[in-house]
Amino acid sequence: MIKRLTITVLIIYASAAFAETELYLTGSANTGYAHNPDLKSLLDDEENYYNQPSENTDKIQRKDTDSQYGYSFEPRLFLDNIGSGFFIGKQHLSKGKLSAYSSINGFWNETFDVETVNLGINFYYKLNLSRNKRYWIILGGGCTYFSAKIDISSYEKKISGESYLYKDSLKTTGFGAQARTEFHFSIKQRKDWLFIGIEGKKCSKLRFKASYEDEYGAIQEEEIKISFSGVTLYGGLSFGIFWFVNNNNYLRLIYWL
Repeated sequence: MIKRLTITVLIIYASAAFAETELYLTGSANTGYAHNPDLKSLLDDEENYYNQPSENTDKIQRKDTDSQYGYSFEPRLFLDNIGSGFFIGKQHLSKGKLSAYSSINGFWNETFDVETVNLGINFYYKLNLSRNKRYWIILGGGCTYFSAKIDISSYEKKISGESYLYKDSLKTTGFGAQARTEFHFSIKQRKDWLFIGIEGKKCSKLRFKASYEDEYGAIQEEEIKISFSGVTLYGGLSFGIFWFVNNNNYLRLIYWL
């Protein structure tokens, strides 16, 4: 069982005033909208192809990559109302999918599964809403580095029983920027907090280059463009690590285990 350990250190008289300093670790999960017109256009082209009368398609099912979800961890340091944080996280797009069935030609299915590891920095400004500092709003923004991967799977089974499976995994990198607003409220005497927030992000297009062999044996090249631009809602918990506060020219150090 984790026990709280509080150590108070009084440092002999100091003439200079010290800013209130807080360091804490946040963990959060998010979900929201992702803007992916390029992948939508790719699925549109494939859907139009299978809707041709010559394909004799009986049924088409489709799912777009128009949502995203993920999680992140971020230590944050605040000096009075100004703060910054470095975060690491993982973000996923909803799986893109198109499948077509024909009682004459057979079954075809293709999926696009995208995920990225994110590294970034945020800068914050805190607005206290109450005198006891139990409720406050944080405004922030920063930049993100994306290390992305896409898994592509294509499966075809002809009515004769022949089947073909194609799989590929591609990687690329990119950058983005974000702006966010959070509402915090204390749950344990200003040491731990719950928060909810909204974030808007703009991501450079992540370009995946793929090559494949078509039905005639020729090598074809294709570029798939993905984006995590959009708006997400998130919520999480902050754990206080340490807190410096000036009180009558004394410095008090409090930390928790």
